[in-house]
Amino acid sequence: MISSLRNNWPEYLMEGWALGTFLFSAGVFAVILFYSGSSINENFNGLTIRFLFGIVIGLTAIGIIYSPWGKQSGAHMNPAVTLAFWGERSNRGTRRSTSSPTS
Repeated sequence: MISSLRNNWPEYLMEGWALGTFLFSAGVFAVILFYSGSSINENFNGLTIRFLFGIVIGLTAIGIIYSPWGKQSGAHMNPAVTLAFWGERSNRGTRRSTSSPTS
């Protein structure tokens, strides 16, 4: 585990950057769109605001995924994806069954 951390720290840093950027963007746009004193919130209905929020968050994710750092790190913004890939790598060579456990 220590050697993996030592060898892959740039990718881990990139993943942290991607997650932090995504969460920062979500927080900023949530305040802008959902704050009751916001002119956007006063002039649009709830469905339109939620639609705009979805578009902005989707564009943020696309920007991160297609950025040079996102491409290099595999855009693992979700720590569960990173853990899944780590688990897959550590289980290499073990036999996996594709059948159901009852058969």
